[in-house]
Amino acid sequence: MSKPAGVTIFLGERTQVAWLECGHGRETGPNGRNDENAANDENAGNVANDMERRDIRLADVVATTETPIEWAGEIARLLTENGTTDAVVVLAIASNACLPVALPADSEACGQGHQALAYAIEPLLPLAAEDVTVAPVGKSGASLFIAAVTARLQPFVDALEKEGVAVQTVCPAALLAVQTFLAADVGKSPCVVLWQVDDRIECFSAVDGNVCRWLHMPASAAAITHNLGLLALLQREPLNIVAIELASELLKRIEQIPGAGIASQQRCHFAEAAAAAVGEIAEGRTLPLADLRTGPLAPSDPYRLIRGTLRIAMSAAALLLVASMVALLARAHRYSALAESYYREQEAVFHDALPGQAAPSGITSRLRSELNKLAVATGDVPSSPQTAASALEFMRRFLAALPPDVPCRISDIRFDGGKLNLDGETLSHAGADKLAACLRQQGFDVEPPRSQQRPDQTIGVHWSAAAVASTPSAGRTHR
Repeated sequence: MSKPAGVTIFLGERTQVAWLECGHGRETGPNGRNDENAANDENAGNVANDMERRDIRLADVVATTETPIEWAGEIARLLTENGTTDAVVVLAIASNACLPVALPADSEACGQGHQALAYAIEPLLPLAAEDVTVAPVGKSGASLFIAAVTARLQPFVDALEKEGVAVQTVCPAALLAVQTFLAADVGKSPCVVLWQVDDRIECFSAVDGNVCRWLHMPASAAAITHNLGLLALLQREPLNIVAIELASELLKRIEQIPGAGIASQQRCHFAEAAAAAVGEIAEGRTLPLADLRTGPLAPSDPYRLIRGTLRIAMSAAALLLVASMVALLARAHRYSALAESYYREQEAVFHDALPGQAAPSGITSRLRSELNKLAVATGDVPSSPQTAASALEFMRRFLAALPPDVPCRISDIRFDGGKLNLDGETLSHAGADKLAACLRQQGFDVEPPRSQQRPDQTIGVHWSAAAVASTPSAGRTHR
Protein backbone atom coordinates (compact mmCIF):
# COMPACT_ATOMS: atom_id res chain seq x y z
CA MET A 1 0.00 0.00 0.00
CA SER A 2 1.46 3.37 -1.04
CA LYS A 3 1.15 6.62 0.83
CA PRO A 4 -2.13 8.44 0.10
CA ALA A 5 -1.92 11.74 -1.74
CA GLY A 6 -4.76 13.34 0.20
CA VAL A 7 -7.52 12.71 2.72
CA THR A 8 -11.08 14.01 2.42
CA ILE A 9 -13.25 14.34 5.51
CA PHE A 10 -16.91 14.68 4.55
CA LEU A 11 -18.79 16.66 7.18
CA GLY A 12 -22.50 16.18 6.66
CA GLU A 13 -25.44 14.11 7.85
CA ARG A 14 -23.00 11.22 8.14
CA THR A 15 -19.25 11.61 8.34
CA GLN A 16 -17.09 9.74 5.85
CA VAL A 17 -13.35 9.73 5.36
CA ALA A 18 -11.93 9.10 1.89
CA TRP A 19 -8.33 8.66 0.84
CA LEU A 20 -6.59 7.77 -2.39
CA GLU A 21 -4.00 5.08 -2.98
CA CYS A 22 -1.36 6.08 -5.52
CA GLY A 23 -0.26 2.60 -6.46
CA HIS A 24 0.16 1.18 -9.96
CA GLY A 25 -2.29 -1.67 -9.76
CA ARG A 26 -5.20 -2.40 -12.06
CA GLU A 27 -7.03 0.82 -12.84
CA THR A 28 -10.65 0.91 -11.91
CA GLY A 29 -13.33 3.37 -12.83
CA PRO A 30 -14.80 5.83 -10.38
CA ASN A 31 -17.65 3.42 -9.66
CA GLY A 32 -15.26 0.62 -8.65
CA ARG A 33 -15.51 -1.13 -12.05
CA ASN A 34 -12.62 -1.73 -14.37
CA ASP A 35 -12.26 0.58 -17.38
CA GLU A 36 -13.39 -2.05 -19.88
CA ASN A 37 -16.73 -2.54 -18.17
CA ALA A 38 -17.12 1.20 -17.71
CA ALA A 39 -16.53 1.78 -21.40
CA ASN A 40 -19.19 -0.79 -22.28
CA ASP A 41 -21.72 1.08 -20.17
CA GLU A 42 -23.60 3.24 -22.65
CA ASN A 43 -24.31 5.81 -19.96
CA ALA A 44 -20.68 6.13 -18.81
CA GLY A 45 -19.15 9.51 -19.67
CA ASN A 46 -15.67 10.26 -20.90
CA VAL A 47 -14.79 12.38 -17.89
CA ALA A 48 -15.61 9.58 -15.47
CA ASN A 49 -13.56 7.11 -17.51
CA ASP A 50 -10.59 9.48 -17.71
CA MET A 51 -10.29 10.16 -13.98
CA GLU A 52 -6.69 9.47 -13.00
CA ARG A 53 -7.40 8.65 -9.38
CA ARG A 54 -8.74 5.11 -9.39
CA ASP A 55 -8.12 3.48 -6.04
CA ILE A 56 -10.31 5.51 -3.67
CA ARG A 57 -11.26 4.12 -0.27
CA LEU A 58 -14.22 5.30 1.79
CA ALA A 59 -14.77 4.64 5.48
CA ASP A 60 -17.67 5.65 7.73
CA VAL A 61 -16.79 7.30 11.01
CA VAL A 62 -18.55 5.72 14.01
CA ALA A 63 -21.80 7.63 14.51
CA THR A 64 -21.77 7.34 18.31
CA THR A 65 -19.65 10.47 18.71
CA GLU A 66 -21.61 13.28 20.32
CA THR A 67 -19.14 16.16 20.54
CA PRO A 68 -16.66 17.61 18.02
CA ILE A 69 -13.80 16.43 20.25
CA GLU A 70 -15.04 12.82 20.17
CA TRP A 71 -15.68 13.13 16.43
CA ALA A 72 -12.16 14.44 15.78
CA GLY A 73 -10.66 11.75 18.02
CA GLU A 74 -12.38 9.02 16.03
CA ILE A 75 -11.13 10.50 12.76
CA ALA A 76 -7.59 10.83 14.11
CA ARG A 77 -7.67 7.19 15.19
CA LEU A 78 -8.87 6.12 11.75
CA LEU A 79 -6.17 8.11 10.00
CA THR A 80 -3.49 6.71 12.31
CA GLU A 81 -4.61 3.12 11.67
CA ASN A 82 -4.38 3.68 7.91
CA GLY A 83 -1.06 5.54 8.00
CA THR A 84 -2.50 8.78 6.64
CA THR A 85 -1.50 11.21 9.39
CA ASP A 86 0.94 13.09 7.14
CA ALA A 87 -1.36 13.40 4.13
CA VAL A 88 -3.01 16.65 3.05
CA VAL A 89 -6.42 16.89 4.73
CA VAL A 90 -9.42 18.66 3.19
CA LEU A 91 -12.64 19.17 5.15
CA ALA A 92 -15.51 18.80 2.67
CA ILE A 93 -18.70 20.37 4.04
CA ALA A 94 -22.28 19.77 2.96
CA SER A 95 -23.94 22.11 0.50
CA ASN A 96 -26.61 23.15 3.02
CA ALA A 97 -23.84 24.44 5.31
CA CYS A 98 -23.00 27.35 3.01
CA LEU A 99 -24.80 29.97 0.95
CA PRO A 100 -23.77 30.91 -2.61
CA VAL A 101 -23.92 34.65 -3.30
CA ALA A 102 -23.40 36.34 -6.68
CA LEU A 103 -22.11 39.89 -7.06
CA PRO A 104 -21.84 41.95 -10.26
CA ALA A 105 -18.56 41.31 -12.04
CA ASP A 106 -17.67 45.02 -11.78
CA SER A 107 -18.30 45.17 -8.03
CA GLU A 108 -15.53 46.88 -6.06
CA ALA A 109 -15.62 44.01 -3.54
CA CYS A 110 -14.48 41.46 -6.14
CA GLY A 111 -10.84 40.67 -5.54
CA GLN A 112 -10.79 42.35 -2.10
CA GLY A 113 -9.89 40.84 1.26
CA HIS A 114 -12.11 38.73 3.50
CA GLN A 115 -13.51 41.57 5.60
CA ALA A 116 -14.42 43.70 2.58
CA LEU A 117 -16.14 40.71 0.95
CA ALA A 118 -18.09 39.90 4.09
CA TYR A 119 -19.48 43.42 4.38
CA ALA A 120 -20.18 43.59 0.64
CA ILE A 121 -22.43 40.52 0.66
CA GLU A 122 -23.92 41.15 4.11
CA PRO A 123 -27.12 42.74 2.63
CA LEU A 124 -27.69 39.49 0.70
CA LEU A 125 -27.33 37.22 3.75
CA PRO A 126 -29.61 36.49 6.70
CA LEU A 127 -26.54 36.78 8.97
CA ALA A 128 -24.18 39.49 10.13
CA ALA A 129 -20.82 39.85 8.38
CA GLU A 130 -19.01 39.08 11.65
CA ASP A 131 -20.71 35.67 11.86
CA VAL A 132 -19.74 34.27 8.46
CA THR A 133 -16.62 33.16 6.61
CA VAL A 134 -16.58 34.17 2.95
CA ALA A 135 -14.53 32.82 0.03
CA PRO A 136 -14.60 33.46 -3.73
CA VAL A 137 -15.44 30.59 -6.08
CA GLY A 138 -13.10 29.99 -8.96
CA LYS A 139 -10.44 32.19 -10.48
CA SER A 140 -9.24 35.58 -9.31
CA GLY A 141 -11.85 38.29 -9.80
CA ALA A 142 -14.74 35.81 -9.56
CA SER A 143 -18.25 37.15 -9.01
CA LEU A 144 -19.59 34.06 -7.18
CA PHE A 145 -18.90 33.69 -3.46
CA ILE A 146 -19.85 31.27 -0.72
CA ALA A 147 -20.55 32.12 2.90
CA ALA A 148 -20.59 29.68 5.80
CA VAL A 149 -21.52 30.18 9.45
CA THR A 150 -18.23 30.36 11.31
CA ALA A 151 -19.63 29.06 14.61
CA ARG A 152 -20.89 25.92 12.85
CA LEU A 153 -17.51 24.94 11.40
CA GLN A 154 -15.05 26.33 13.95
CA PRO A 155 -15.56 23.60 16.61
CA PHE A 156 -14.85 20.81 14.11
CA VAL A 157 -11.78 22.52 12.64
CA ASP A 158 -10.38 23.28 16.09
CA ALA A 159 -11.08 19.74 17.31
CA LEU A 160 -9.20 18.24 14.35
CA GLU A 161 -6.25 20.55 14.94
CA LYS A 162 -6.11 19.58 18.62
CA GLU A 163 -6.02 15.91 17.62
CA GLY A 164 -3.05 16.59 15.37
CA VAL A 165 -5.01 16.53 12.08
CA ALA A 166 -3.85 19.58 10.11
CA VAL A 167 -6.73 20.82 7.94
CA GLN A 168 -5.38 22.54 4.83
CA THR A 169 -8.64 23.42 3.08
CA VAL A 170 -12.33 23.77 3.93
CA CYS A 171 -14.47 23.51 0.81
CA PRO A 172 -18.00 22.36 -0.08
CA ALA A 173 -17.96 18.76 -1.26
CA ALA A 174 -20.09 19.71 -4.26
CA LEU A 175 -17.47 22.16 -5.53
CA LEU A 176 -14.74 19.55 -5.07
CA ALA A 177 -16.76 16.99 -7.04
CA VAL A 178 -17.60 19.30 -9.94
CA GLN A 179 -13.99 20.48 -10.08
CA THR A 180 -13.05 17.09 -11.50
CA PHE A 181 -15.32 17.72 -14.48
CA LEU A 182 -14.46 21.37 -14.98
CA ALA A 183 -10.80 20.37 -15.28
CA ALA A 184 -11.72 18.33 -18.37
CA ASP A 185 -13.40 19.46 -21.58
CA VAL A 186 -16.84 19.46 -19.95
CA GLY A 187 -16.48 22.95 -18.46
CA LYS A 188 -14.71 24.64 -21.37
CA SER A 189 -17.90 25.64 -23.16
CA PRO A 190 -20.93 27.14 -21.34
CA CYS A 191 -22.91 24.34 -19.72
CA VAL A 192 -25.13 23.46 -16.79
CA VAL A 193 -24.03 20.52 -14.63
CA LEU A 194 -26.82 18.67 -12.83
CA TRP A 195 -25.50 16.16 -10.32
CA GLN A 196 -27.97 14.04 -8.34
CA VAL A 197 -26.77 12.96 -4.90
CA ASP A 198 -29.42 10.87 -3.13
CA ASP A 199 -32.52 13.08 -2.81
CA ARG A 200 -30.91 16.38 -3.85
CA ILE A 201 -29.43 17.90 -6.98
CA GLU A 202 -26.40 20.13 -7.27
CA CYS A 203 -26.80 22.56 -10.17
CA PHE A 204 -23.76 24.43 -11.51
CA SER A 205 -23.63 26.93 -14.34
CA ALA A 206 -20.09 26.93 -15.76
CA VAL A 207 -18.35 29.11 -18.33
CA ASP A 208 -14.72 28.62 -19.40
CA GLY A 209 -14.17 26.08 -16.65
CA ASN A 210 -15.32 28.46 -13.92
CA VAL A 211 -18.51 28.21 -11.84
CA CYS A 212 -20.63 31.35 -12.15
CA ARG A 213 -23.86 30.04 -10.51
CA TRP A 214 -24.60 27.32 -7.98
CA LEU A 215 -27.99 26.04 -6.89
CA HIS A 216 -28.87 23.37 -4.33
CA MET A 217 -32.32 21.90 -4.94
CA PRO A 218 -34.44 18.83 -4.19
CA ALA A 219 -34.38 15.99 -6.70
CA SER A 220 -37.89 16.65 -7.98
CA ALA A 221 -39.38 17.45 -11.36
CA ALA A 222 -40.95 20.66 -10.01
CA ALA A 223 -37.63 21.98 -8.68
CA ILE A 224 -35.82 21.18 -11.93
CA THR A 225 -38.51 22.83 -14.04
CA HIS A 226 -38.50 25.97 -11.94
CA ASN A 227 -34.72 26.43 -11.62
CA LEU A 228 -33.80 25.50 -15.18
CA GLY A 229 -36.46 27.90 -16.43
CA LEU A 230 -34.87 30.71 -14.42
CA LEU A 231 -31.40 29.81 -15.71
CA ALA A 232 -32.66 29.84 -19.30
CA LEU A 233 -34.06 33.35 -18.77
CA LEU A 234 -30.81 34.57 -17.16
CA GLN A 235 -28.50 33.12 -19.82
CA ARG A 236 -30.80 33.96 -22.76
CA GLU A 237 -29.45 30.99 -24.69
CA PRO A 238 -30.14 27.25 -24.83
CA LEU A 239 -28.91 25.28 -21.84
CA ASN A 240 -26.34 22.55 -22.58
CA ILE A 241 -26.93 20.21 -19.67
CA VAL A 242 -24.42 17.65 -18.38
CA ALA A 243 -26.45 15.13 -16.37
CA ILE A 244 -24.58 13.11 -13.73
CA GLU A 245 -26.31 10.24 -11.92
CA LEU A 246 -29.66 11.78 -12.82
CA ALA A 247 -32.80 9.59 -12.48
CA SER A 248 -34.54 8.60 -15.70
CA GLU A 249 -37.78 10.43 -14.83
CA LEU A 250 -35.82 13.63 -14.28
CA LEU A 251 -34.05 13.20 -17.61
CA LYS A 252 -37.42 12.90 -19.33
CA ARG A 253 -38.66 16.01 -17.55
CA ILE A 254 -35.60 18.04 -18.69
CA GLU A 255 -36.33 17.12 -22.32
CA GLN A 256 -39.74 18.78 -21.96
CA ILE A 257 -38.34 22.11 -20.72
CA PRO A 258 -38.08 24.73 -23.52
CA GLY A 259 -34.52 25.86 -24.19
CA ALA A 260 -32.93 22.95 -22.32
CA GLY A 261 -31.11 20.03 -23.89
CA ILE A 262 -29.02 17.20 -22.49
CA ALA A 263 -25.54 17.43 -24.01
CA SER A 264 -24.16 14.35 -22.24
CA GLN A 265 -24.89 11.88 -19.47
CA GLN A 266 -22.28 10.86 -16.93
CA ARG A 267 -22.12 8.31 -14.16
CA CYS A 268 -19.70 9.02 -11.33
CA HIS A 269 -19.76 8.52 -7.58
CA PHE A 270 -20.06 11.90 -5.86
CA ALA A 271 -17.72 11.25 -2.92
CA GLU A 272 -15.09 9.60 -5.09
CA ALA A 273 -15.09 12.52 -7.54
CA ALA A 274 -14.56 14.91 -4.62
CA ALA A 275 -11.74 12.72 -3.29
CA ALA A 276 -10.14 12.67 -6.74
CA ALA A 277 -10.08 16.47 -6.75
CA VAL A 278 -8.47 16.43 -3.31
CA GLY A 279 -5.76 14.17 -4.71
CA GLU A 280 -4.98 16.76 -7.39
CA ILE A 281 -4.91 19.49 -4.73
CA ALA A 282 -2.64 17.45 -2.47
CA GLU A 283 -0.12 16.93 -5.26
CA GLY A 284 -0.10 20.64 -6.09
CA ARG A 285 -1.59 20.20 -9.56
CA THR A 286 -4.53 22.50 -8.90
CA LEU A 287 -6.19 24.70 -6.28
CA PRO A 288 -9.66 24.21 -4.78
CA LEU A 289 -12.46 26.17 -6.40
CA ALA A 290 -13.18 27.73 -3.01
CA ASP A 291 -11.33 27.68 0.29
CA LEU A 292 -13.07 28.70 3.51
CA ARG A 293 -9.83 28.24 5.46
CA THR A 294 -9.54 32.01 5.62
CA GLY A 295 -10.67 34.88 7.79
CA PRO A 296 -12.04 33.50 11.09
CA LEU A 297 -11.27 29.92 10.00
CA ALA A 298 -7.68 30.67 8.99
CA PRO A 299 -4.98 28.65 10.81
CA SER A 300 -3.24 30.44 13.67
CA ASP A 301 0.12 29.58 12.14
CA PRO A 302 0.12 30.50 8.43
CA TYR A 303 3.35 28.53 7.92
CA ARG A 304 2.08 25.39 9.64
CA LEU A 305 1.78 23.32 6.49
CA ILE A 306 5.30 24.16 5.36
CA ARG A 307 6.87 24.23 8.82
CA GLY A 308 8.76 20.99 8.18
CA THR A 309 10.11 22.29 4.87
CA LEU A 310 11.13 25.55 6.52
CA ARG A 311 12.98 23.65 9.23
CA ILE A 312 14.84 21.65 6.60
CA ALA A 313 15.70 24.85 4.70
CA MET A 314 16.91 26.58 7.87
CA SER A 315 18.96 23.55 8.86
CA ALA A 316 20.51 23.45 5.39
CA ALA A 317 21.32 27.19 5.63
CA ALA A 318 22.91 26.67 9.06
CA LEU A 319 24.99 23.76 7.74
CA LEU A 320 26.06 25.86 4.77
CA LEU A 321 27.12 28.67 7.13
CA VAL A 322 29.08 26.25 9.32
CA ALA A 323 30.71 24.67 6.27
CA SER A 324 31.65 28.13 4.95
CA MET A 325 33.17 29.10 8.30
CA VAL A 326 35.15 25.85 8.44
CA ALA A 327 36.37 26.41 4.87
CA LEU A 328 37.43 29.98 5.70
CA LEU A 329 39.22 28.84 8.85
CA ALA A 330 40.97 26.08 6.89
CA ARG A 331 42.06 28.57 4.24
CA ALA A 332 43.20 31.04 6.91
CA HIS A 333 45.27 28.28 8.51
CA ARG A 334 46.74 27.42 5.11
CA TYR A 335 47.66 31.04 4.43
CA SER A 336 49.14 31.36 7.92
CA ALA A 337 51.28 28.25 7.36
CA LEU A 338 52.33 29.57 3.93
CA ALA A 339 53.30 32.94 5.41
CA GLU A 340 55.27 31.21 8.15
CA SER A 341 57.08 29.11 5.51
CA TYR A 342 57.98 32.21 3.48
CA TYR A 343 59.24 33.96 6.60
CA ARG A 344 61.46 30.98 7.42
CA GLU A 345 62.85 31.12 3.88
CA GLN A 346 63.57 34.83 4.32
CA GLU A 347 65.35 34.11 7.61
CA ALA A 348 67.47 31.46 5.90
CA VAL A 349 68.43 33.90 3.12
CA PHE A 350 69.24 36.61 5.70
CA HIS A 351 71.47 34.32 7.74
CA ASP A 352 73.27 33.21 4.55
CA ALA A 353 73.88 36.84 3.56
CA LEU A 354 74.63 38.19 7.04
CA PRO A 355 75.77 35.31 9.25
CA GLY A 356 75.92 35.89 12.95
CA GLN A 357 73.27 38.65 12.96
CA ALA A 358 69.78 38.35 14.38
CA ALA A 359 67.00 38.55 11.81
CA PRO A 360 65.02 41.81 12.17
CA SER A 361 61.24 42.08 11.84
CA GLY A 362 61.54 43.63 8.36
CA ILE A 363 63.93 41.28 6.60
CA THR A 364 63.17 42.55 3.08
CA SER A 365 63.84 46.20 3.90
CA ARG A 366 67.08 45.27 5.75
CA LEU A 367 68.36 43.30 2.75
CA ARG A 368 67.54 46.19 0.40
CA SER A 369 69.41 48.55 2.69
CA GLU A 370 72.44 46.27 2.64
CA LEU A 371 72.15 46.01 -1.15
CA ASN A 372 72.18 49.81 -1.48
CA LYS A 373 75.23 50.06 0.79
CA LEU A 374 77.04 47.47 -1.33
CA ALA A 375 76.12 49.32 -4.53
CA VAL A 376 77.46 52.61 -3.15
CA ALA A 377 80.70 50.94 -2.10
CA THR A 378 81.22 49.26 -5.50
CA GLY A 379 79.73 52.02 -7.65
CA ASP A 380 77.19 49.73 -9.30
CA VAL A 381 73.54 50.77 -9.88
CA PRO A 382 71.36 48.71 -7.54
CA SER A 383 68.70 46.60 -9.18
CA SER A 384 65.53 45.45 -7.46
CA PRO A 385 65.19 41.72 -6.83
CA GLN A 386 62.94 39.95 -9.27
CA THR A 387 59.56 39.01 -7.85
CA ALA A 388 56.68 36.97 -9.27
CA ALA A 389 54.07 38.99 -11.18
CA SER A 390 50.86 39.58 -9.23
CA ALA A 391 47.57 38.75 -10.95
CA LEU A 392 45.83 41.33 -8.76
CA GLU A 393 48.21 44.03 -10.01
CA PHE A 394 47.54 42.88 -13.58
CA MET A 395 43.81 43.11 -12.98
CA ARG A 396 44.07 46.58 -11.43
CA ARG A 397 46.08 47.93 -14.33
CA PHE A 398 43.80 46.27 -16.86
CA LEU A 399 40.68 47.80 -15.29
CA ALA A 400 42.40 51.18 -15.18
CA ALA A 401 43.12 50.86 -18.91
CA LEU A 402 39.51 50.27 -19.97
CA PRO A 403 38.37 53.36 -21.95
CA PRO A 404 34.98 54.64 -20.75
CA ASP A 405 33.92 55.78 -24.24
CA VAL A 406 34.53 52.45 -26.05
CA PRO A 407 31.75 49.84 -25.63
CA CYS A 408 33.32 46.44 -25.24
CA ARG A 409 32.59 43.05 -23.71
CA ILE A 410 35.37 40.91 -22.23
CA SER A 411 34.44 37.22 -22.16
CA ASP A 412 37.78 35.68 -21.07
CA ILE A 413 40.77 37.00 -19.08
CA ARG A 414 43.92 34.89 -18.57
CA PHE A 415 47.08 35.77 -16.62
CA ASP A 416 50.01 33.48 -17.42
CA GLY A 417 53.64 34.11 -16.60
CA GLY A 418 53.47 37.89 -16.81
CA LYS A 419 51.30 37.84 -19.91
CA LEU A 420 47.73 39.04 -20.22
CA ASN A 421 45.41 37.39 -22.77
CA LEU A 422 41.95 38.84 -23.44
CA ASP A 423 39.05 37.63 -25.57
CA GLY A 424 36.02 39.81 -26.15
CA GLU A 425 34.11 41.89 -28.64
CA THR A 426 33.71 45.53 -29.65
CA LEU A 427 31.49 47.38 -32.06
CA SER A 428 34.31 48.41 -34.41
CA HIS A 429 37.94 47.74 -35.29
CA ALA A 430 38.79 51.23 -34.09
CA GLY A 431 37.47 50.32 -30.64
CA ALA A 432 39.82 47.32 -30.51
CA ASP A 433 42.80 49.52 -31.43
CA LYS A 434 41.85 52.13 -28.85
CA LEU A 435 41.69 49.52 -26.08
CA ALA A 436 45.15 48.28 -27.12
CA ALA A 437 46.47 51.87 -26.96
CA CYS A 438 45.02 52.32 -23.46
CA LEU A 439 46.71 49.11 -22.34
CA ARG A 440 50.05 50.45 -23.62
CA GLN A 441 49.53 53.60 -21.55
CA GLN A 442 49.26 51.37 -18.47
CA GLY A 443 52.67 49.80 -19.10
CA PHE A 444 51.63 46.78 -21.17
CA ASP A 445 53.52 45.69 -24.27
CA VAL A 446 50.52 44.95 -26.49
CA GLU A 447 50.69 43.01 -29.72
CA PRO A 448 48.43 44.15 -32.57
CA PRO A 449 44.91 42.89 -31.78
CA ARG A 450 43.53 40.03 -33.89
CA SER A 451 39.94 40.85 -34.86
CA GLN A 452 37.20 39.18 -36.89
CA GLN A 453 33.76 40.44 -37.84
CA ARG A 454 30.89 38.23 -36.65
CA PRO A 455 27.47 37.60 -38.28
CA ASP A 456 25.79 39.89 -35.71
CA GLN A 457 28.00 42.80 -36.94
CA THR A 458 30.13 42.82 -33.77
CA ILE A 459 33.92 42.50 -33.85
CA GLY A 460 35.47 39.54 -32.03
CA VAL A 461 38.92 40.53 -30.74
CA HIS A 462 41.87 38.80 -29.06
CA TRP A 463 44.41 40.96 -27.24
CA SER A 464 47.79 39.69 -26.02
CA ALA A 465 49.92 41.87 -23.74
CA ALA A 466 52.93 41.58 -21.47
CA ALA A 467 53.53 43.76 -18.41
CA VAL A 468 56.73 45.75 -18.92
CA ALA A 469 56.57 48.22 -16.06
CA SER A 470 54.07 49.99 -13.91
CA THR A 471 53.90 53.57 -15.11
CA PRO A 472 53.63 56.41 -12.62
CA SER A 473 50.19 57.22 -13.88
CA ALA A 474 49.14 53.63 -13.43
CA GLY A 475 50.36 53.70 -9.86
CA ARG A 476 48.09 56.66 -9.13
CA THR A 477 45.02 55.24 -10.86
CA HIS A 478 42.30 53.63 -8.75
CA ARG A 479 39.21 52.00 -10.21
